[in-house]
Amino acid sequence: MKIAIAEDDPRFAKQLEAYIEQFATENQFQVEILRFPDGASLVEAYDCTFDLLLLDVDMPGLDGISAARQIRERDTDVLLMFITNLAQYAIKGYEVDALDYVLKPVNYAALSMKLKKVLRVWRGRDSRAIFHRRGGERLRVPVSRIYYVEVYGHSLCYHAMDGEIVPSGGQTMNQAEQEMGQYGFVRCHNCYLINLRYVDGLGSATVQVAGNVIPVSRNRKKALLDALMNETLGGRK
Repeated sequence: MKIAIAEDDPRFAKQLEAYIEQFATENQFQVEILRFPDGASLVEAYDCTFDLLLLDVDMPGLDGISAARQIRERDTDVLLMFITNLAQYAIKGYEVDALDYVLKPVNYAALSMKLKKVLRVWRGRDSRAIFHRRGGERLRVPVSRIYYVEVYGHSLCYHAMDGEIVPSGGQTMNQAEQEMGQYGFVRCHNCYLINLRYVDGLGSATVQVAGNVIPVSRNRKKALLDALMNETLGGRK
């Protein structure tokens, strides 16, 4: 589990790190921890590879809530936990879909209870994701949130729960198919790669994916039907 701690008090940040390492040892999983002195430095360095962020609500400059809002624009999947002196401040965490909060001063018993919740979610979630560049940003996109991929001019457009993503980098549809086929995506047309989990209708020459009607090529229809049958029967893990 890769964890970031954003905390302006270095002594408290060091204590948190020691508690997390103790918890990881007791629960038999590896952990990588990076510490940041404020929200701005975390946002600047953020690369969408973290599993958990522990953010102090009250920090000079960019506070924890504001930092979380900026990070959520790039990563909707990372787990968030806020650290605060006052419980009412933690309520703001729900605006950015925070998992939980912990009150200062933090002791190991209290933090370990919160981390058990984090561990359950982390181990049970679909953590599979693909990574893209969009301008200077590195985007982490969970495959479970992607409906379909479409050829868009000379680029690809990923249609997802959180909107449309047109990454830079010049990836081809053949490359996308190779990368995402293991996750239950099937090519139904030269210009479309669909997530079988979101198929909710099939016509003679079309397939409905999350409410969108997508064309099906004649030469790809049998493979699509076979894949859908496999999905229905639970053949894909």
